[in-house]
Amino acid sequence: MKCGGWHHWEIVMELNQLGQANGTVRWWLDGEPVLSYDNLTYVYGENTNGFLQWKWNPTWGGTGGVRTRPDDILIDHVYMSGVPYDGPRTKAGPRRPNPDKRRPPPVN
Repeated sequence: MKCGGWHHWEIVMELNQLGQANGTVRWWLDGEPVLSYDNLTYVYGENTNGFLQWKWNPTWGGTGGVRTRPDDILIDHVYMSGVPYDGPRTKAGPRRPNPDKRRPPPVN
């Protein structure tokens, strides 16, 4: 990525079914695919809650030298979607959404 300009990130992750390595992650940067992995395991054993939080933690990875400019990152919009949490997934497949917990799409 180049400093000083806006970039569009899009990441799509899909949980695996419990007991199967069939999760996925896809990442696009400025409309170009940059990462694609299949056969991932996110939920397993007693860890069946799925994706429960999002954390943005970019870190300057320098181990030497000196930064020559500020490393500020400005975030304009974050959009997340998914199925409301209704309990652990099962081997039978993904949870079904609870219609009472669905929210209307945001108004721009």
